[in-house]
Amino acid sequence: ADLGAPGGGKSVAPNLSSSAEDAEASENLGCLPALPYGEPREKDFLPTHLHGAPTVSATRTALEMFQNMHVYDSQNYEPSDSRLDRIAALGLPRSHYIASSAYRWCLALLIGVSMGLVSFCMLSVMELLVRARVGFTESLAQEGEDASAVSFYVLLAVALALVAALPVALVCPIAGGSGIAEMKVYLNGIHVPGLLRVTTFACKAFSMCLSIPSGMVLGTAGAHLP
Repeated sequence: ADLGAPGGGKSVAPNLSSSAEDAEASENLGCLPALPYGEPREKDFLPTHLHGAPTVSATRTALEMFQNMHVYDSQNYEPSDSRLDRIAALGLPRSHYIASSAYRWCLALLIGVSMGLVSFCMLSVMELLVRARVGFTESLAQEGEDASAVSFYVLLAVALALVAALPVALVCPIAGGSGIAEMKVYLNGIHVPGLLRVTTFACKAFSMCLSIPSGMVLGTAGAHLP
């Protein structure tokens, strides 16, 4: 419709084609889970090189990938060094710095002692299981029951490995692996959900105590990393 643009200029009718195309594209993409902060358009999530995805399936996959990344939080370890922070630091009493230094030393000491106790308990359990497994196998072999000895040795290894894998597979999947890659990611400023939970530590320690006596070649420091 001609709205009569001022100055004798030509009026421009509103272009509704882009809105119709966006609505049709949204319907084709289907219902995707909404983010906590609203329901923005699909193109707001995707980088420019993904705007022209060749198929609806590829676009949906890319959008779901970006929506799943909102659970990972970025952390900043850089200390604040503004003028107000310096003024506030100069106004703190000497006792504050003494208490802060004492807290850091006590925390480091507590971490060292606790990790030493965890290592001692884990190695003790591993040694107990290995001695029991080897001792019973040797007793069967000395009695001339070679087939029973080999069967017991192999079946016990399979049972220990299976029990060690169940907590990681069913309870805490993030406990799988050495933990070195996860800690590198965390120290670089990315918070991985569930990495520092007590459940993760318990699953790691329990699985390590059973996996090494089963005969798997693994490191014993996995439970210390988270």
